[in-house]
Amino acid sequence: DEDAALAEMKVSGRSLTETEKSGIQLYEGAVPTAELDARLRAMPELGLKDTDVLERADYSVNDKKPCAYLVYRRDLNDGEVWRSFTLDALTGRITTLYSYSSEYARTGGKPDTQAWQSTADAFINAYYGEYAGMLRLTSSDADAPLGSREATVSYTYTRQHEGFLFRGNSVTVRVDPADGSVCGFMLNWNDGQEFYSADKDALIGDEKAARVWA
Repeated sequence: DEDAALAEMKVSGRSLTETEKSGIQLYEGAVPTAELDARLRAMPELGLKDTDVLERADYSVNDKKPCAYLVYRRDLNDGEVWRSFTLDALTGRITTLYSYSSEYARTGGKPDTQAWQSTADAFINAYYGEYAGMLRLTSSDADAPLGSREATVSYTYTRQHEGFLFRGNSVTVRVDPADGSVCGFMLNWNDGQEFYSADKDALIGDEKAARVWA
């Protein structure tokens, strides 16, 4: 805790230890909670309202990069909605979003996945545009991850290189058909990923690969 360490230093007259200095440096350049909160509320796709209360805000270091964790709660007539965000604390970019509702199930059938793909596409193009040209939609599904609420729709886009899928990198967007908001997200990406330029004629192909594996 930088503030606590500096306060103790002023009271005791001592200097910061090397460990304290190293710990503070890991968070250098991190975006403050208030600014992250303002950025999330300014994203209309998320559907955050004034009634969404920021219940928790934490920072940690993952792979030597500072991350922020923000949790929101919205009271409903029959329960609550929780949304938890993990963000790159240096850029404010969302890396994961999970939602949960304790509200009683709404009426309605299984949603049409095709109807909401444009919402997922637009979200990626707006905030992750540098990846959009490398992505191919590889799955879409309707399920119910939000507690007892009706089904949401999810779309997974996989990275491709020279026509081949690289499933180690992907982007998943989940949409709630009740209000069209983005209620789930996962960015699994390695910006430093390198690829070989393989001779396609030398590749054995799917059928032979399946036989070899079997």
